[in-house]
Amino acid sequence: ATLNSQFADLQTGRIDLSITAEPDHQYCEGLAFLPICEDTYSFCMSPVHPLAKKKKLEPSDLQSYPIKYGQYPYLKVSFAEQLGKYGIHGEEIPGEDSTSAALNALTDGALYVIHSLWAYPYRDFFTVVPSTISAGLVGVLTRKAHADAVDDFYQICCAEIASS
Repeated sequence: ATLNSQFADLQTGRIDLSITAEPDHQYCEGLAFLPICEDTYSFCMSPVHPLAKKKKLEPSDLQSYPIKYGQYPYLKVSFAEQLGKYGIHGEEIPGEDSTSAALNALTDGALYVIHSLWAYPYRDFFTVVPSTISAGLVGVLTRKAHADAVDDFYQICCAEIASS
């Protein structure tokens, strides 16, 4: 489900929590965001792309390549804003992050940006190379009234991230 539908599902009690990148406060009425860790961006690309063999990308590696990313109006820090801090300019593709959006981006020879914590499913289709570029916080989003109830889960998540 998209995070837009997850906001509604959280607010109505259909679901109890969501693991997500930090949303902007305007989307969080009645919700609490509990940060777990700082994430970085990863870049999806063709296995024959010149950057595909690198272990980790630096901002300077990306300057001469077209970059695309999904549309996430609810993020606290947008892809454009965060990448712009490093002098990297990209193009927003309508719709949320998905393998089909990434495929469309790659047909143009572009790199497709994702949050590193969500890279696993993309590895079946693309070469995914992590970067040193901060993507902001990832955490648990839950109803404020239930924040105490998810505290055990939250503590386990924090401990797992800290130990990895």
